[in-house]
Amino acid sequence: MAVAATMWTPAQAADTIIRVRVQHTGDEVGAKKEPVEGVAVVALDAAGKEIGRDETDAKGIAEIPVPTGGSFTVK
Repeated sequence: MAVAATMWTPAQAADTIIRVRVQHTGDEVGAKKEPVEGVAVVALDAAGKEIGRDETDAKGIAEIPVPTGGSFTVK
């Protein structure tokens, strides 16, 4: 399984969005990546406190708004 995370700030928003994509990479070399729906994704601040959560959609994507300018861990 592969997980990719990006951060972006939408225009005129106070928060930044952490976008996470979860894909199953398959067991064979060169296998097509398939999105995984229904995976719980949690964002934690630097102190380990949960600050947001989402569940991946049919495209394997979860989006979690977080305060701009912090350090975060995604699980």
